[in-house]
Amino acid sequence: MDMYRTADDRWIVLVLVFVNEDQQVPLFLKAISHPEAAENPRYADTPSRRARAAEIVTLLDRTFATRSLAEWREVLDAAGLTYGVVQTLKKCAQDPQFLANRVFVPIDDGSDDPHLTVDSPVRLDQEQKVRPGPPPTWANTPSPCSATSASTPPESRSCARPKQSAEAATRQRDGRRETPS
Repeated sequence: MDMYRTADDRWIVLVLVFVNEDQQVPLFLKAISHPEAAENPRYADTPSRRARAAEIVTLLDRTFATRSLAEWREVLDAAGLTYGVVQTLKKCAQDPQFLANRVFVPIDDGSDDPHLTVDSPVRLDQEQKVRPGPPPTWANTPSPCSATSASTPPESRSCARPKQSAEAATRQRDGRRETPS
């Protein structure tokens, strides 16, 4: 299985499983507009192609970079070749199978159009899974430390994260907003 970048910066995954490799590789090479490679005696049989695998990968890298994903889909589909497409993160977040399996779940932030996050794979017996929520409030507050150089070691910085009582931290972690009386 090999991946090749297309002209529009997408990726195609080739799964070339040839039942009769010596007959099918030339058909593949012709389909991707390289009949000269199909006729090259250096690529005539399986042992020759394996010995020159790096050359072939370079040829395929250059070839797939010449057309968009849509164009390559047409070519590969017309030739009846097996391939896959590496999805973008946005497409993954809209994938019906990922959503049905709760790979991506909404952040419980009260918005009309909630953001998605990757669901935690951790499950504990006899514990109800907590829905993802917004980050703690201190993470949303600009810090005077933000202007500090990243190369300054934390122990040398003149500012620190606001301190919370243990009780306040527990309330925040558990999603409770009430204050103690």
